[in-house]
Amino acid sequence: MTLGSNLSYTITVRNDGPSTS
Repeated sequence: MTLGSNLSYTITVRNDGPSTS
């Protein structure tokens, strides 16, 4: 697992998560 990938994934989920839903 890459830290960058994990960080990007977390940001994507946060940005396109409960906010959009």
